[in-house]
Amino acid sequence: MRETHNAQNPKRRKKAISAQRQLKTLAGRQVRELERLLSEEAKKKYVDLLGIYNRILLQIRTSKDKIYSTHKPYTTCIAKGKAGKPYEFGNKIGMITTAKSRIITAILAFEGNPNDGKTIEPLLQQMEDNNQKLPEQLVYDRGGRGAKEIKGVKIMLPGKPKATDTLTRKRRNDTHLDVEPELSRILDTSNQTTECRRTISMARHRQR
Repeated sequence: MRETHNAQNPKRRKKAISAQRQLKTLAGRQVRELERLLSEEAKKKYVDLLGIYNRILLQIRTSKDKIYSTHKPYTTCIAKGKAGKPYEFGNKIGMITTAKSRIITAILAFEGNPNDGKTIEPLLQQMEDNNQKLPEQLVYDRGGRGAKEIKGVKIMLPGKPKATDTLTRKRRNDTHLDVEPELSRILDTSNQTTECRRTISMARHRQR
């Protein structure tokens, strides 16, 4: 296991790839041995877990819907484009809060890796289902490019302020949507921990 790390390093690439193949071979033997020793009743009980093990053994680099975690198979790989951390593993969480008081009015977790622009409407729908008034406008993460208006709500994206903008508009455009600290605060309050990194899209709104 220790020899499989840092396969991108030219000095370790050959050794790491060899260790990965050996590890996959050993894992395959253990799964086959487990399936041989288990009774039919036990196989029915653990059919989902065994299926995950076999999918992991069969998946390759170009496989779709890869499994990255045995205990959380819904975990996805999210490309972030950062130099130090190009990929993060987890699930996207969309969240809407009020602009000043930061009261959360809608929050959802999304399976897979949907475009940020596709996460806005389900959040607004949740607000409607909870009999909340929809905002007049909503400031969203830059990844939410797409529709300029959803359910009558004007979608605004933060950007570089213009020289002709008023002070209020400059502050609005230059607002950094610090959503990860917001989610961390929620998790700390509820004494929860996260094993996977999550990408969050948050919108702030003003009530009509």
